[in-house]
Amino acid sequence: MMSSALDVGDYVAMVDADWRPVGEQLRAACREYLTGFEEAMAYGMPTYVRNGQPEVAFARQIKYLSLYTMKGEVLEWSIIRTLLRETKTSAGSVC
Repeated sequence: MMSSALDVGDYVAMVDADWRPVGEQLRAACREYLTGFEEAMAYGMPTYVRNGQPEVAFARQIKYLSLYTMKGEVLEWSIIRTLLRETKTSAGSVC
């Protein structure tokens, strides 16, 4: 769902209470492990940019939170693989 939040902190704060802890954990993991990335809002969702290119983003949907990876190598990072345990994936997103 497209958000009007101006920054990632506002975005996470606006996520409904049931999903807010997941958004907070995902943001914390991205900030810790995506070194060299800039945190930004793009297309209404939190996005992590490296060398001017978006590489990772997440967004709260109606029934789930999606994690988008724009480069295949991101899925190979051990932290992402740990976060994805027991999740369903499809074409660059996690449901």
